[in-house]
Amino acid sequence: MVTSSQKNNIIITLRAIGICIIPLALWLFPPLSNTPTWTFCLFKNITGNNCYGCGITRAVFSCIHLQFSKAFAYNKFIIIIFPLLIFIWANQLFAALDNLFIVASKK
Repeated sequence: MVTSSQKNNIIITLRAIGICIIPLALWLFPPLSNTPTWTFCLFKNITGNNCYGCGITRAVFSCIHLQFSKAFAYNKFIIIIFPLLIFIWANQLFAALDNLFIVASKK
């Protein structure tokens, strides 16, 4: 029978592994193209103009694939958004690893 402590250890371990593989999983996707497709952006659907967030997904994927000039062309705010995403990812990774090591040291 699995105790609640063991379940907690498994969840913490899976969270740490999941956070570690997110960049690899995103890197495996090909960069998004600039072909016009349907958008769920309400602002663009109503006005026909790009909002401040338009192109940010393509820009992030371009940064992941080290195509920084393309990323900047998609959305200029990538200069702020990508470092912020890296900071958030690293913060979550260190928190998960810290929890993992705390659990391991209690054994």
